[in-house]
Formats: sequence, C-alpha cells, structure tokens
Amino acid sequence: MKIDTTYENEQYVQNEQAVQYTQYTGIIPPQKPTNKPFIVKTIVILCIITFVLQFMIPYFTEQLWLEPIELFNHPWQPVTSLFLHGGITHLLFNMVILWMFGNLLEREVGPKSFLAIFIISGIIGNIGSIMIGDPTIPSLGASGAIYGIIGALAILKPNMKVYVFFIPMKIPFAAIVYAAIEIFSMGNADGIGHAAHLMGLIGGVIIAKSNK
Repeated sequence: MKIDTTYENEQYVQNEQAVQYTQYTGIIPPQKPTNKPFIVKTIVILCIITFVLQFMIPYFTEQLWLEPIELFNHPWQPVTSLFLHGGITHLLFNMVILWMFGNLLEREVGPKSFLAIFIISGIIGNIGSIMIGDPTIPSLGASGAIYGIIGALAILKPNMKVYVFFIPMKIPFAAIVYAAIEIFSMGNADGIGHAAHLMGLIGGVIIAKSNK
C-alpha cells in the first residue's frame, strides 16, 4: 500500500504559487484551507449509525461482528466488525480517540491513505484476535484500527507529544507503552481484545514504515 502524496504535492504547488504572488504584488493571498479531514468524520458518523441499528434491527450485530467460527460463511466480518461497538462507553471512547488521532493522520497522509491504514490495520487486528485471542468469542469495535493509526503516527510524526497516564512523551514511546500494556494484559478475562489492539498497532507501524 502506497501512501497517497497527491494532496501534499497539491499543497506544495499552492504554497509556491502563493509565495510567487506575494513576491510580485506585495499582497498575501488568502490561504486555502488545509487538508480538511472528512474520512474520520464519515467513519464516526457511520459508527454512530450502525450503533443505533444494532438496537433497531434483530440479529444485525450478529451478522456483522467478527465470529471466527462463522468467518468462512461471513467473510465480510473482519471489515464490518470495525464499525460496531458493544456499548455507549465503548463507542464514545473509541470515537474520541479516533477523532483526536485520526484527524492528525488524515491531514498527514490524505484521505485515501488514511482510509487504507484504518481498514488494513483493523483487519490485521482482527486476524490477531483470531490467531492469538480466543477464537470462540465474537469481537467488535474500531480499537484495532485506532491502534493502527497510533502506530502510523509513531512513524510519520515521531516528534509529536502525547500524554500517557498524564506523563508527556513522544508518540513512539507512547506506542511502546501501549504495546507493552496489551502484551501483559493478554489472557485477562476482561472482555477486551488485547490481541487486536497489539496487532493493529503493529500493522499501522509496518504500513507507515514501508511507505515512509
């Protein structure tokens, strides 16, 4: 998967044109808005809609969540399960984190590459959930894809600072902390897909590193 540089090239051309215009006229032209994330917004809206449908349509969740024993009969589940959530707290927490980190990544790589990172990291996370986690337990949620976003940012914006347990650190170190937490939490009967989180994070790192 190649990171889309079309937007970055367009912005470079626009900036060069603005500089030339200012040099010749002495007037600073109004700046066009930078890459306005819309894929993140679309995903958030889609997750909210599907969450409502989970309560309105019988067996809607069961058809779309990731159920390993039904994977061959329902091959769409590694993707569709990314847009489902197990409760309002699960939804709100994931959407807040997605909004915070997703907007940064989409501005960095553009909408097409962001969507690819989100989906591919989510699928990798779900594969990890099947291989490392308990294959008899269905799973759902965007967490694996969100961890993939964090992993990609750790490679593409290594100087970005975040807070982990109120401690400021650069995002590559934060990614290592998150990975360690997920590794040590595996096997806990807490209903959290730690394997999906870890594999999604690794997926985001690999995707970004291979295209940096």
